Amino acid sequence: MSVAGILNKFKNIKHPHKLYLVGGIVRDILLRRDTKDIDLVCKNAQSLANKFAKATGGSYFSLDEENKIYRVVLKSAVSGQRSAEQYCFDFAELRDNSIEADLALRDFTIDAMAMELDGRWRMTDSRKNVIDPFDGQKDLKNKTIRMVGKNIYKDDPLRMMRAFRLAAVLGFKIEKNTSALISRQARLIKKVSTERVREEFIKILSCPGSTAYIKAMDQHKLLSVLIPEINKLKTSARNFYGSDGVWRHTLSGMEYLEMIMLKINKYIPSYAPKINQHLDTLVIADVPRWVTLKMAYLLHDFGKPDTETKDGKRSRFFGHELASALYADKILARLHFSNKETHTIKNIIMNHMRPGNLSALDQITDKAIYRYFRDLQDEGLDTLILSLADAYTTEETVITRKKQDIYPVDARQHLNRVRAIIKRYYTQHKQIVPKNLLNGHEIMSRFKLPAGPLIGKMINNLKEAQAQKLVTTKTQAYEYCKKLLTSAEK
Repeated sequence: MSVAGILNKFKNIKHPHKLYLVGGIVRDILLRRDTKDIDLVCKNAQSLANKFAKATGGSYFSLDEENKIYRVVLKSAVSGQRSAEQYCFDFAELRDNSIEADLALRDFTIDAMAMELDGRWRMTDSRKNVIDPFDGQKDLKNKTIRMVGKNIYKDDPLRMMRAFRLAAVLGFKIEKNTSALISRQARLIKKVSTERVREEFIKILSCPGSTAYIKAMDQHKLLSVLIPEINKLKTSARNFYGSDGVWRHTLSGMEYLEMIMLKINKYIPSYAPKINQHLDTLVIADVPRWVTLKMAYLLHDFGKPDTETKDGKRSRFFGHELASALYADKILARLHFSNKETHTIKNIIMNHMRPGNLSALDQITDKAIYRYFRDLQDEGLDTLILSLADAYTTEETVITRKKQDIYPVDARQHLNRVRAIIKRYYTQHKQIVPKNLLNGHEIMSRFKLPAGPLIGKMINNLKEAQAQKLVTTKTQAYEYCKKLLTSAEK
């Protein structure tokens, strides 16, 4: 539904003061982009927000008491659909008694525009009726992100990240003075709460082609302030990866990862819809698996500098996956990622070498595939996709540096092996991820055993036998457990 259609529903809610649409909503109206975030400015904003919430049945809460910003969330009733869509209405107090003065305190010109609503919440998208004191419409036309004033980052350092996020979302470029100021003031980002930084980081990763903006954040010295461990990656394994060492490999691999996820039907055509459905599942609210997969790739080699050893001309990194997981734990805690996000990312990182190890086998057995998915569970498919990106970027490095004899990699062979594993995962799912033929109580009751670690080991061994088709019935399961106990007694 259009913004005008949404606002028309509230025409009977009286507001005694001038009311304006401001910021991103005006930008999106002019760009004809769909939006569910509607920012409004007026005097006595709290009073209107309360009245609005009561009239619409929306959820009201204070978003920023210091700056007097209040949010009302409306569920799908606004759109007239049964979906879980929701609209966020943010009511902010008019600053400095005029809309022009209020806009002067905003960040970028494309978000420093306003539209006045009449007493019946009606608006017009006519460009003549846009209040635009900083030529935001001109910058919209030129696809440029430009600062309103030179104090924007001092007033709120998070705006430095927001500049890159807007560039990623809109496909705009950041004006040179606006970007140069980020480089000079990057350390100010330390003053921002980690919750706000994490939210902005997630929004950047959620954009297609986000690797380009991760690179840009690094070039503007912003990323290394947030994640200083990056600096060690840049000096590690230059003999193989070239300038910027492991960090160069990481950024190259992220580009491959984004390309693979964008064109999954090209790489794994038979199961592309199922894989896309899996990657779209939410790890936590508003954070799908494909976003945590990007974060896992970003951090998956952070342990390489600490584990690097030389074998002739070749660098080796034995145990770097565990070291990387420890770094990830520290970094994600510092950025206040949730426990569920952290578990998901660390599980991928700790096991990211396993698909390559499977691929190197002459034959991938049912037992090996069972153990892989037993250990990785929901992250099994994610890790396979990450391994593809790793294989492609490593092969590219090998070819570029002409060291095939030192570090042979065949990404095509690995792709075929990954396809075969995924095929077996979907076509033999009940075998690869078998349900218990017997539970712990049944085993304890039949064999008069007490609860303890032995029961868990027996269930795990039994599942492994099921994966290999050695056991298919409950009777066979009891016989198998009997043999396990006999063997244990001996």
